[in-house]
Amino acid sequence: MNPNSKFSQLDNKISDIDNKMSDNFELLDKKYNNLKDQITKLTKIIEEEKNQKEILKANQAEDFRNLEIQIKTLLEEEQQNMQNFADSLINKIDLQIHEMDKEYKSENETIKSSISSLKENFEVFFIRNNLKQIE
Repeated sequence: MNPNSKFSQLDNKISDIDNKMSDNFELLDKKYNNLKDQITKLTKIIEEEKNQKEILKANQAEDFRNLEIQIKTLLEEEQQNMQNFADSLINKIDLQIHEMDKEYKSENETIKSSISSLKENFEVFFIRNNLKQIE
């Protein structure tokens, strides 16, 4: 065998190996780029879901704050209604007591007047009786 022919064969084998490696690198590069694209897409999907969850969480927090405000407002209104009812009831009781006090004073004056009249009548009666006895 000729040394040139061995060299030529070796050169051909190296060239074949180089072509195969080049093909493998291209295939690997395509696979790498494909995986890279898929990872990018998955990362975007995960980020979008994360953002949607954050938005949902923020909306829920806002809903809870609004609900808390509504409950607080209703409780304050109910408390005010109860206070108004209590104030009204106290005013009615005070009015009733004032009216009863007026009636009591009026009745008391009437009784005092009646007693005074009775006293005067008794005095007149006793004075007459005493005068009759003296005569």
